[in-house]
Amino acid sequence: MVIALMLLVFLTIIGISAINNSRMESNITRNSQIYKRDFYVADSGWRAAAMNLQDFGLAFPNYPNGVKAYGGPDGTLNNIDYDYQTAFWGDQRAAGSSGAIGCKDAIFDVNSRALNADGNPTQVVNTRLVKLCCGSYN
Repeated sequence: MVIALMLLVFLTIIGISAINNSRMESNITRNSQIYKRDFYVADSGWRAAAMNLQDFGLAFPNYPNGVKAYGGPDGTLNNIDYDYQTAFWGDQRAAGSSGAIGCKDAIFDVNSRALNADGNPTQVVNTRLVKLCCGSYN
């Protein structure tokens, strides 16, 4: 009888450990899914910034002070908001360009963020974009 009772206690402890382990694995999986989802949402922010730069055509983008600052959600993906900041980093003459009329590579740093319901960033993606701009340059 004592052996049966000890065996029952031992099996109960093993069962509780298995339940706790399963619960922890579920939490790890959920956190991993949230992390990846938020990363892909933040990743879409820099793509939106690139599309915004394309809207300027070949003209040099004229942001105030060379910056498009964070300003609330710039878009939504899977019901998660994202925003981005674009900062002009510098320019250089494009390869093969010469003379007064030529092309420059405008270089931008873009930081995009996935935002939680409170508007706080959960993931941040930093990238550098190069845009070809043609016109009269000194």
